[in-house]
Amino acid sequence: MSSRFALAVGCFLGAAGLTLLHHSKRAKKEAEFLTSATRLALKELGKLFDDDNRERDPPALVAVSGRVGSSEPIACKISGLKGVLVEEKEELEFERKHPVYGCWSRDSALTNLKTKEVPWYLDDGTGQLVYVRGAREACRFSFAVKREVFEECPKTPTEHKFLKLFGVKRTESLIPTGTSLTVVGEAVRDESGRVWVQPPPEEEAPFYVFQMTMDELVAYLKQNGSLFKDFSEVLMISVGFVVVFGWMC
Repeated sequence: MSSRFALAVGCFLGAAGLTLLHHSKRAKKEAEFLTSATRLALKELGKLFDDDNRERDPPALVAVSGRVGSSEPIACKISGLKGVLVEEKEELEFERKHPVYGCWSRDSALTNLKTKEVPWYLDDGTGQLVYVRGAREACRFSFAVKREVFEECPKTPTEHKFLKLFGVKRTESLIPTGTSLTVVGEAVRDESGRVWVQPPPEEEAPFYVFQMTMDELVAYLKQNGSLFKDFSEVLMISVGFVVVFGWMC
């Protein structure tokens, strides 16, 4: 092994080790942030906005959990479920022929993308409903259900010599009613008396919406942080061995 090659390998391993160390620190920081949020049952959160507590400000950051509900859910066409946040996507799938080499390659093009959302809330059975807004842009957000259907294009007598159309793939992603969610954000009450959890003021703190429980996500982040740190240390030790071995050779 030449010293130049050893240096290149060492740089690669060192960069990988530093990247893993960065991910380890980020996972640890994220776990600490989530742990700092005040966990409340929905009824406890509602009481913070009672007239008796007007002089007492709610915590800057709250964590609440419950099942998704809505008085006007969206009827989803593909899944047949009722959702509160729905994304509908259409993609045209086709093959095209390279004009020079003559080889065919499969591809797709997005032709339509729509997002629908209705007012929705969390319900934990305590009688207090807490509404949520801004979930689509939240950290750790993911749709709970995804369904796809494929519609073939009708055959035509003459096809383009450089293009073959296969059909349209329709994808429906949604948060259905009844989904268990945990939300971490700022709690406010609007003029009608509804309690909301929403994104905190810009740059003050991140906003979270996820399907795990708080304990599950924190444990997952801590475990990942430890694994990233261990692998980072192994790679950094390997850098030393590679450089020394290359220098000796």
